[in-house]
Amino acid sequence: MTVNFNNLRKQAVFRYDRLVKKLNHHIKKNDYGGTNEITIDTDEIQEDLDDLRQLIMSISSVYEDGNEDFKDLSEDLPDDISWFNPDDDEDEE
Repeated sequence: MTVNFNNLRKQAVFRYDRLVKKLNHHIKKNDYGGTNEITIDTDEIQEDLDDLRQLIMSISSVYEDGNEDFKDLSEDLPDDISWFNPDDDEDEE
């Protein structure tokens, strides 16, 4: 069977790129030689991280029986993959 993952893979890259651009835009330069900081409202990155999580989980759930290079990862991954901002009210709907 041939399966085309091109759109799934492209969407993961687009979401990652959008998230990094937002984070880079919010880097605060430290004038005192210390580390830089990022301050961003969680609402600005919530959708991007939720989408990226969904794409990564979709990619990780695909496997080909008998192919160790494309094996079932279910035993290798944690049972409960963390969510970003799990206390967000929108997740409780």
